[in-house]
Amino acid sequence: MAVTMRTEKTTDRREQIKNKAAQAAAKALRIYEGESKTERFSIKMTPTAKQGLEDLADSLGLSMAELVEQIGRGKLRVESVEDSIA
Repeated sequence: MAVTMRTEKTTDRREQIKNKAAQAAAKALRIYEGESKTERFSIKMTPTAKQGLEDLADSLGLSMAELVEQIGRGKLRVESVEDSIA
C-alpha cells in the first residue's frame, strides 16, 4: 500500500509540473511580439469555410487563431484563386 501511495504522489507531482509548463506555454502564446493577446474575435461561417480554414492552418502547422493573427499582421498574404491561376 505504501508503494501505491508513493506512485500516486509521484504521479500528482508530475501532473503539477505538466500543468505549470502548460500554463507557462499558454501565457507565452498570449504575448505576441511584445503585445498582449487581449482581443476576442468571433465570426460566423459555413461548415465548408471552417473546414477549409482548419485544413489551411493544419497544412501550415498553425492553429486557426495563429493563422488569423499572421494574416492580420501581414505575415501571410491571402490571394484569390483566380489571381493565382491567371
